[in-house]
Amino acid sequence: MSYGRSVRSEISGLGAVLLLLACGGPTAAPAKHAELHVSVAVSLRPAVAEALAAYRSQQPSVDVLLNAGGSGVLLQQALRGAPVDVLISASPEEIDRLVAGDLALAASRRRIASNRLVVVTPAGLPVPARVEDLLLPEFDRVAVGNVRTSPLGRYTREALQALGLFERIRGRLVPAENARQVVEYVARGEVAAGIVYRTDARLLEDRVVTGPEIPSDLHAPITYEGVVLAAPGKQRTSVSFLNWLASEPGQAALARHGFRSP
Repeated sequence: MSYGRSVRSEISGLGAVLLLLACGGPTAAPAKHAELHVSVAVSLRPAVAEALAAYRSQQPSVDVLLNAGGSGVLLQQALRGAPVDVLISASPEEIDRLVAGDLALAASRRRIASNRLVVVTPAGLPVPARVEDLLLPEFDRVAVGNVRTSPLGRYTREALQALGLFERIRGRLVPAENARQVVEYVARGEVAAGIVYRTDARLLEDRVVTGPEIPSDLHAPITYEGVVLAAPGKQRTSVSFLNWLASEPGQAALARHGFRSP
């Protein structure tokens, strides 16, 4: 039996009842000696890694194995049966697909964090004063998230379309598979500018310069959501971890990396 079919068959009945009870707060006691496979959007990885240090001090019997990647990649891994107990995406779309396919526990959904888009340039090179300045000749190559496969790309396309820029600079866009790759292209000087999450710009602030912030009303809200995919034997621990990340201690760790509350 495939992983997907086994999860679909186990989401109802007693497992769902236990889930609803566990969702009441972040303090539900996890099972002993649990091992959790947690997949997170790559832009969230450093913050979640720091949060894990605090979580492990409270729950030393839980071994969290962190897997980071583009949200679209993480979704495909889950759909193909990779071991994933908790998935945290950079947009609700991936979570919607898992829930619609009966691969995730809808009642476990939690908003974890929010973010903003900014324009970044390599240190020492021109910085646009406005987003519209990306039309200037010096910004001949602009790194963006892949508009077909990544939340970053979808947010960026929406914003550029709202500004009437997308078609005008489409030929200059250099697609990347995730936010980290975008900021690395910029840091290495392979492009003249990039559009990335503010938190990723902070990671390489010695090599990139942060320019204008893109108004958040130009695109869908950048919301990181998590959901539990675990089979019944792991549901309680998985829900407890996700609730903890959405609670004050987890949020404090995310805030130190520039993430905002959802």
